Amino acid sequence: MLAIFIFMVPISLVCFWMIPRTKSRTLSPFSQRNGNFISAFSDRVNLNDIGSISQSKRHVLDLIPQNQAVVPSTYLVGRILDRYRSGVWTSTTKNHQRLRSPNNSGQIPLNTHMDRSQLDIFELSVRPIYGNPIFFFPEAFAIEIKDPINVEVGNKHLSHPSRFPVALHYRLICESAQTRSPLSMRAYEAYTKINEHQSYYRQKIQEIFGPEYETMSARQKLDALNNYYETYFLYTLDIDNYGAKEPLQYFLDTSQKGHCELFASSAVLILRAADVPARLVTGFMLPQMINDSFYHVTEASAHAWVEVYMDQQWVIFDPTSASSLATDGWLSENMAIMNRIWEEFIMMWDVFMQREVFAAVFQFFKKINIPPSLFFIPSLIFILAVLVLLLRAGWRNIKRKPVLFYFEKLVGQKPALTTWPVYLNSINVNEHLRDDLINWFNAYSECFFSNTTQTQRKKRVRDLMLQIKKLHSQFKRDKKMVRHEKKTDLL
Repeated sequence: MLAIFIFMVPISLVCFWMIPRTKSRTLSPFSQRNGNFISAFSDRVNLNDIGSISQSKRHVLDLIPQNQAVVPSTYLVGRILDRYRSGVWTSTTKNHQRLRSPNNSGQIPLNTHMDRSQLDIFELSVRPIYGNPIFFFPEAFAIEIKDPINVEVGNKHLSHPSRFPVALHYRLICESAQTRSPLSMRAYEAYTKINEHQSYYRQKIQEIFGPEYETMSARQKLDALNNYYETYFLYTLDIDNYGAKEPLQYFLDTSQKGHCELFASSAVLILRAADVPARLVTGFMLPQMINDSFYHVTEASAHAWVEVYMDQQWVIFDPTSASSLATDGWLSENMAIMNRIWEEFIMMWDVFMQREVFAAVFQFFKKINIPPSLFFIPSLIFILAVLVLLLRAGWRNIKRKPVLFYFEKLVGQKPALTTWPVYLNSINVNEHLRDDLINWFNAYSECFFSNTTQTQRKKRVRDLMLQIKKLHSQFKRDKKMVRHEKKTDLL
């Protein structure tokens, strides 16, 4: 056994280095739902969700400043959303353009009006994410990437055109400050528009800013709103919308506690009601720099904030308390350093270096008169075994369903402006099954929104999964029986 181990270890290492490198894809990319936990970053913010905002330390991206460049902002933009309706934020812009690097220079211009006298360059290495978003600073005027990218005109959404999640490696070329530019009348109307409940938000600004809000400057309104949140509201990761008809009104008037999406969403609509152009932004907030060399961004750094148009430029306004955001410890920092070494010296090993190694290996075997097949056949067998294991692990991850999967499959999505108890009482199932579903959902709500320990919650989640699977199977049997009875009656 020792001899086999000694023989296989060097073969394994060399095989790993010899695997051809392609664009990285994955069977389990960074997703918007992970069990009962919901990511704070997505291209469509749904405030009707229930669960908890994820604080996972799962690696998302690394940002490496080049030549001691200083980041222009700690906020890395992923998506800009401007329309709110029935608890859901989306983008109204549907005009996409496919941009390529002119003259094969590798640089794709994003903003041609910036002063290029003082440039900062940042290299980003992004893990596969659904939608392949390209994260950027608002100060970026060019992106250096080998592939073409999609740009959503208006809100400047950037993404890779691949239909599958791929790992992205690119550079951002930034100016030290944003360029001032006037806002068109059409854009001003879009960013001050409230699609529903206008009278509610008009009344709310009277409560926050006072009757003389029209004479206040935009900066004074931001200060007053920030003070309002700090005085009356608490930050929490739990999303408790069980009894909410409209999530933002429930947050502002009843619970007065919530996560960053609720803080930022309510701030956007309040500012719009006060005639201040505003929009919702989702992305990542950069943590502390590690080893004075790079930023290691995890899922826990996902964040939502507000961009406000004032002084002819978009200014970041974050109503969420800074002390509530996640921080990394000593162990996490050292793990990030190890991960960066792995990415730089192993995963980014390119085809040119591989060719040199292959040539050197063949020359070595020729010198010692040993056929290369004696080395490469065991290597090929090992690679195939590793691929089979990876495919099995990926397939298991795909088959794994969150607790709410079977429940939502039974009852469907709750309509806006109604509560869960009212909706569950109205679904078209037999009375016994309806009572079981209501009892199950009450138990689920109690599990996640009561003071239970982590161990008790995990055990309760396993029990809830078994119960909802039984209810789902019972529903399928009942449906099959009804279908059979209808066929019998027809015969």
